[in-house]
Amino acid sequence: MALARPTPAIGLRSAAPAPAAGVRPLGTIWQHRHVLLTTLDVLTVGGCLLLSYILRFEYEFLALKDVATPSITLYAKGAVILSAVWVFRLWREGSYEQGFRGTTPAMHGTRVIVVSGVYALATLMVIAFLYRDLLLSRQVYFMTAVISAAGMALARVVFGRVDGYLARRGYARRLVAIVGTTQAAEDFGRSVAGADGLIRVVGHFSTDAEPPRMSRDGLRVLGDARDLEEVHEQVPFHTLVLASPVFTARAIGGSDPSVIELVNFCEARGVSLYMVPGSFDVAVSPGEVTAVSGAPVIRLRDASLHPVYAIVKRLSDVLIAGIVLVLGLPVWAVIAVAIKATAPGPILFSQLRAGHHGRPFRMFKFRSMTRDAEARLRDLVSIDNLAEPVFKLKNDPRVTPVGRLLRRTGLDEIPQLLNVLRGEMSLVGPRPEEVGLVERYDPIHRRRLKAKPGITGYQQIINRGEAALAVRVRHDLLYLKHQSLLLDLYIMLKTVGVLVRGSGVTH
Repeated sequence: MALARPTPAIGLRSAAPAPAAGVRPLGTIWQHRHVLLTTLDVLTVGGCLLLSYILRFEYEFLALKDVATPSITLYAKGAVILSAVWVFRLWREGSYEQGFRGTTPAMHGTRVIVVSGVYALATLMVIAFLYRDLLLSRQVYFMTAVISAAGMALARVVFGRVDGYLARRGYARRLVAIVGTTQAAEDFGRSVAGADGLIRVVGHFSTDAEPPRMSRDGLRVLGDARDLEEVHEQVPFHTLVLASPVFTARAIGGSDPSVIELVNFCEARGVSLYMVPGSFDVAVSPGEVTAVSGAPVIRLRDASLHPVYAIVKRLSDVLIAGIVLVLGLPVWAVIAVAIKATAPGPILFSQLRAGHHGRPFRMFKFRSMTRDAEARLRDLVSIDNLAEPVFKLKNDPRVTPVGRLLRRTGLDEIPQLLNVLRGEMSLVGPRPEEVGLVERYDPIHRRRLKAKPGITGYQQIINRGEAALAVRVRHDLLYLKHQSLLLDLYIMLKTVGVLVRGSGVTH
């Protein structure tokens, strides 16, 4: 790759802080974490099969009838097949990928483990029917699969903690450079840089189609794409991301390198290379990436919803909301008395909010503010002069003492279970916004209205209290793209932890 001119914006020799001496041995080992994780997965399946064998034949767990204890050697053969197929499927799904490791949502990783396990178990059953020697206890095989899946998921949680520990101490952090200086490329950089400190964006490269601009709002321009070699020597990075819409398989024109030249550059230096689709504001799932006559294509949809999931979700919403409202009646009564005794005014607060497809509905909450809160809002916020249609007030003087406690614990949202029963809301979904603010949404913002609003959501467990609308919308669209019963359950369980910690509360 020819170099055209010196790089104008290289300022540092090192792109990462020096690691603490105490973590160097662990960090050195952790460079081979994919090998460690693969080995651990194989050992997990083998160990879980041994455990299942002991539970079934030594302790007669799930035993339907007494049988003679078979030789464990036969089960060991089954364990080899199960672990080999399972690990192969995980490898095909990118579970051992070193590039953007640790940034995949936990539920996605768990789903990959479960789906791969089902595939491996089905493969073992087919082989067992073909070779009768392996047609052994299905209880042992089933228990092995269930316990192994749990063990693998737990291992990835532990590995994620170690990733974060090392990254916070300046070791094993992935250093990423981005080709592209558009607003979309800048947004992508901010997004990946927020992955629990595991990724650091060292800077951006401009192209001929994008006039270079110096650092602005945190955007550090290292130079242009022709200077990759020189920049990499002075500011090393592990991953290069093409976030510029101008790249094609051939040369762009001018003197910018082609994708093929970038592939050669990255392969020669062991740098992972990724390309972000031009419309990366739309989430893409693996099933939507395919090929037509050998050419890669991506189906762009901002939301996907299985009809069976919609029915089950509605049934579970009604069931859970009804149970919580009935069983919690004594607590709701105490809250009502506390509100009435400490601040004059009604117990419930209602406000017009935008629901599914923007349809307005009246949302209920336990009142956490003074009675004249709506009238006083004009003195605190100039709605018409907001930079974007969203706002959060810290240390809001309208909040009552009881209201602060209700907000911290999330108990002020309990009356919204009535909205759930009425079909206006769901337990999990994007939070409902005021109708006046939604009227100022642009088309991208309005896409978050394609689902029923929820009492809690993905945004609330990631960064509760986040004021930036772009961040809120991004998380809401990720939820809409990947929504499932498992994800809903994960969000509800994580919500409990967020409420206990009081994360992101604004009073």
